Amino acid sequence: MSLPPGGPVSGRGLGRIARRALMAWPLAAFWSDAHAGAQAEEPLANSVRSVLSAAVAESAPPRPRFDRMEDRLAYLRWLGETSERLKRRKSDHHTRVEFLEAVWYESRRAGLEPALVESDGRRLVGEVLRRTRRRSLVVLFTTLDTAPLEEGLLPALGSLTSRHTVLLAAVADPRVEELAAAGGGSDPVGATYDRAAAERARSERRRLTALLRRRGVEVVDAPPASFAPAVSDAYLALKAAGRL
Repeated sequence: MSLPPGGPVSGRGLGRIARRALMAWPLAAFWSDAHAGAQAEEPLANSVRSVLSAAVAESAPPRPRFDRMEDRLAYLRWLGETSERLKRRKSDHHTRVEFLEAVWYESRRAGLEPALVESDGRRLVGEVLRRTRRRSLVVLFTTLDTAPLEEGLLPALGSLTSRHTVLLAAVADPRVEELAAAGGGSDPVGATYDRAAAERARSERRRLTALLRRRGVEVVDAPPASFAPAVSDAYLALKAAGRL
């Protein structure tokens, strides 16, 4: 899938792209041919912002239904095993299960077997370079996690940023901000630990963001409610700056 060359992306279209990209944990890439030259900024209408936000925040996919008990047991086995593997990256149980249900639903709807695998950053970069030779805008939908970025994607970024404009978009966990701002309540000691953990998480995201920007990557790090509009704004800002 690619973004339309040289033109703005519709609100509904970008919202749908963003939502589907987030299903492809932890890394998905899209690109479009870029066209040089200064261009006037196009303000994002409030109606478009609303459509984008609604597209990303739309309700979770329906719960899976099975005609055979064997299929249901296989699904529950997959859900339990995969949830355990994902716990380190998504600590909240509800968020993790909802994500995996979406992965299962989207995979089955496409006729695929759902699986979570670590992305190969070098292979992804090589595939983008193989598919497009013209200077393009490459959008990476991924997570701001230390190990996948520093061990997988960062070593391969140089060959990508030297030929293309790269935008990395990551969804921030709103729970981290809530914990960072939480008061003492009935458990002041626990709240103190939560705030310290949340601040460490925020500090690490800021460090990774700064590292990526030094490598020539534009970064969007926004919570779910404002993620799609933030990606759209970044696209329009790049276009207005004549970088597309």
